[in-house]
Amino acid sequence: MSPKKKPEKQTSRKPIQSKENTKIKPVSIAGFFQYTGKKAFYFMLAIIGLLGLIVFHDFLFFSKVFLYKDIGSDSLNETYPYMVHTLRYLHTYGTLSWSFNMGMGQNATSIAFHDPFDFIFYFFKVSAIPWLIGYKEFFKVVFAGLLFYCYLRTAGRSFYSAMIGSMMYAFCGFIIVGSCWNFSLEGIMAAMLLLSFEQLFLKNRFWLFVLTIFLFGISNPFGLAIYAIFLLAYAIFRYIQENMHGIKGFAILILKMIGFGIIGIGLSTPILAGHIKTILESP
Repeated sequence: MSPKKKPEKQTSRKPIQSKENTKIKPVSIAGFFQYTGKKAFYFMLAIIGLLGLIVFHDFLFFSKVFLYKDIGSDSLNETYPYMVHTLRYLHTYGTLSWSFNMGMGQNATSIAFHDPFDFIFYFFKVSAIPWLIGYKEFFKVVFAGLLFYCYLRTAGRSFYSAMIGSMMYAFCGFIIVGSCWNFSLEGIMAAMLLLSFEQLFLKNRFWLFVLTIFLFGISNPFGLAIYAIFLLAYAIFRYIQENMHGIKGFAILILKMIGFGIIGIGLSTPILAGHIKTILESP
């Protein structure tokens, strides 16, 4: 018999790691925001707030008032007088009604609701209005960026893309330069309309859509007609983009938009009627 061989001892050998594998891989900027998860939302909000503070610092620290005499003279000649008139009317009568201080006489209710953000001022004195307009525009810029961020996230964009897109939207020329003519409100309404459509289209949530149409009705009924045409074209492209087929599904989506839109318009009827009357009686 052959002698038994002793079993060889098995030694566990660790694989040799190269120096290249031990190096920490750099994280891209986009990956950083993806890694932060929901905290990226607050980071984005802080960035927009910081940029807004830089842009509006003269008005936020009361070095200047947000009233212009050059190309933005509508802020001084139109917006500010309407705000002062509404505030004085409320302090005198407690409610809004007919006013003989507007032309030969006009319903003052519709003008007061043109910018819902103005109602913040009606808790202050008339002398404080010029100093607070800058704060109003600052918060409108931040709010527009926030809404556009939520819209991009709802549409499936990444945190990084949504953050960059929201900053570009909040500080675009239309909102920043146009704030002298109250265009910043249009930026908010446009972003809100896009967000409400995506909520209705992708998640079947209708309350924001109703609220958006209601705000359009009490603020800018003429803009509502223009945005309705835009939203129809947008709905067609989004329906195709999501690879949805069939006339029936698209017809159901349109019927939802019409139905919930009618509810929003119906809720705004008391103020909307004043807007329509003012438009029809305007020379």
